[in-house]
Amino acid sequence: MTSARAVVVDEPGQVRVVEMSPRAPGPGEALVRVAWSGICGSDLELVAGTRPAPYVRYPVTPGHEWSGTVVEVGDLVAADLVGRKVVGEGFRACLMCAACRSGDTNLCMSGYSETGFTEPGAWADYLTLPARLLHVLPDDADLRAAALLEPAACIAAACLKLGVQTGERVAVVGAGTLGLLATQLIAAVHPGELTVIDRRADREALARQCGATHFVTAVGPEEPGTPVPDPGGPAGSGAPAGSGRPAESNTLTASNGPERPSAPRGAGRPGGSSAPTGSNTPAGSNGPVRSNAPAEAGQPTRSNTPAGSSGLAGSNTPIVPDRPAGSNTHTGSGQPIGSAGPTSEPVGHAPRRDAASSGLADPAQGRDNPAPVQDRSVWQDADHALRYDAVLEAAGGTTTANLAIGLARRGGRVALTGIPASTPEPMSPNDLVLNQLTIHTVFGASARAWLHAVRAFTSGALDPAPLISREFTLEEVHMALRTLRAGDAVKVLLRP
Repeated sequence: MTSARAVVVDEPGQVRVVEMSPRAPGPGEALVRVAWSGICGSDLELVAGTRPAPYVRYPVTPGHEWSGTVVEVGDLVAADLVGRKVVGEGFRACLMCAACRSGDTNLCMSGYSETGFTEPGAWADYLTLPARLLHVLPDDADLRAAALLEPAACIAAACLKLGVQTGERVAVVGAGTLGLLATQLIAAVHPGELTVIDRRADREALARQCGATHFVTAVGPEEPGTPVPDPGGPAGSGAPAGSGRPAESNTLTASNGPERPSAPRGAGRPGGSSAPTGSNTPAGSNGPVRSNAPAEAGQPTRSNTPAGSSGLAGSNTPIVPDRPAGSNTHTGSGQPIGSAGPTSEPVGHAPRRDAASSGLADPAQGRDNPAPVQDRSVWQDADHALRYDAVLEAAGGTTTANLAIGLARRGGRVALTGIPASTPEPMSPNDLVLNQLTIHTVFGASARAWLHAVRAFTSGALDPAPLISREFTLEEVHMALRTLRAGDAVKVLLRP
C-alpha cells in the first residue's frame, strides 16, 4: 500500500506530521480508512505532557474519537466487513478477567491500553485495530457526525446509570461536548424538565437545539421568596430570552439550581436510557442561597456572619451560618467555578479531559477566570421539592461535583463524569448521608454504552453534527490544537 500520513507526538510539545505506511491487518484485525477524527481535552493533555504517565506511551499517534470505512481485513474476520462504515471502541480489553466477563470492559483488570494513547490512533490516514472493537453503521450514515460517537458512548454510560424516566426533572451541568450530547440522550426519554447549566449565555441556543427546556447561566442567590429567573424566558416567566441575571453577574454559584420554571412539560427531544440506578452511595448537598436582605443589583449578598464562621475565600460573602441542632438543612462550601478553558471532562478514558468547552473549568487552566462563587447556602425542607430528580455533571471543575450534588432533591440521583485538573472541594459526609442520594461515577465507556450510543445515532435520537465547530486537515493540526485551547469551540475535527 502506498505511503500515508500520520500525526506523531514524539514527546510532550513535539508534534509533527510524517509519512507512515499503514500496518497491514493481522488475524482478527481490520484496516480502516479514517474519514474524521476528533480532538478533545485528553489530547491536549497528551500533547502538553500533563496526562498521567500510566495513561500514555510516547511516541504515539493520537486520535481516540474517529469514524471511517474498512478497506482490508485480516484472517478470522468476515470479508463482508470491507467497505462498511464504522466507528470503534478505544479500550483494548482482555475479555477474560472478571470485570470484562461482567460486561465492564472499560474496567479491564489486565492493565490500561487504549487507541490514541498507548496504541496508534486516528490522527492519520489509516488505522489498524482489532475488528471486535468495531461498530458497523448504516451505509447512509454521516461519518462526520459519527466521529463524535466516542464521547457520546462515554456520556451514554452516565445516562444509563442515571436511568432518567419520562416526566422527571433533570439538570445537566456543563454545555461542552459531553454535556450537550447528554442533553440529547436524556431528552429522548422526554423528561418533564431538562435544564442545562453553563456560565456562557452563548451556549443557550445550542443547548435548546439539543433538547434543553431551560438554560441557566447562574444559580442563586436571590431574595427570600424570589424565584431564580429562567434565562430562556419561558411563557409567563417575565424574563426575555437570554436574560435572567444582571449583565454584570457572570458567575455560576455552587448552589442549588433555578426555581421550578413555568415552561410547559414534556418539551424535550432526543435521549437517555431507562436503565435502573445501581449505586447507593450517598452524596453531598449545596443548596441555593436564601439571603436575609436583598442585594444591590450586580453585588453579592452580604450577611453579618460572626467571626469564626465559614466564609467564602476571597469573597465578602460568608456562607450561611451553621444550622441549628436537629435541623435538616446543610451547609456547603464556596470556591470559584473556574474558567472556560480546556479542563477535565474525563468520561472517556483514564483520566479523560474533555471539558474544554464546558464553560465550568478550573482556574488552574489559566484562562477567563470568572468571578468567585457569590454565595452558597442551605435549603429548607420545602425547597427540596424544587431540586431535580436526576443531575448529570459533565464539566469537571473543582466545584461542579458539589454543584451537581446540591441540585439533586433528597433521594435523587447524581452522575459524576469529570475529574478536575486541580484539587476539588471536599464533599460533606453529613450532607451526603442525610440527603440519601444515589451517586454514580463513570470511567470511560463499556461495550454496552457504545451500543446505546450507536443505536441512538442510527435511530436519529442522537445527532452530534450541530456540536462540530471547526474542521482542519492533518497538516493544520497545530492550528486545530490552538483553536481548541482557545476554549470557544465545542468540537474540533481533523479530516485526513
